[in-house]
Amino acid sequence: PQATFNLGNCWLMQGKYDEAISSYQDALKAQQDWKEAQENLDLAISRKKLTESKGGDAGDQRLGADEIVFDKDKKNDEGQDTDITAEQAVNDASVQAVWLRQVQTKPADFLKSKFRYQAANRDQESQDHPLEAKTSDGGEP
Repeated sequence: PQATFNLGNCWLMQGKYDEAISSYQDALKAQQDWKEAQENLDLAISRKKLTESKGGDAGDQRLGADEIVFDKDKKNDEGQDTDITAEQAVNDASVQAVWLRQVQTKPADFLKSKFRYQAANRDQESQDHPLEAKTSDGGEP
């Protein structure tokens, strides 16, 4: 029942309401008094109804666009300017800054990984370039 419940959640998140309804019904057949499965089944049914209704606010919930039109030749003074200037262009530093803000790790874990990586590289380099034997006076053997 847990697997079919989770499958229903996946279908629901993807907007596949018929599949979600079927999965929740299967979960409820196996475990009839499951409150969360019943609530999600009701949600899937109501969302399906919204996608099928016509007009009003519910019309915004329908799947797909009405029509897609590209006006390449027409000059439109209304609307948004989508040209990107050099000042607006994304550079590597800003992308790295955004990525770094989204990293969700502890500094200790980060350092541990970094040191492990450095040690592995150091071991690999020592295998690739073994140190030459030297005498005590620094000359060749």
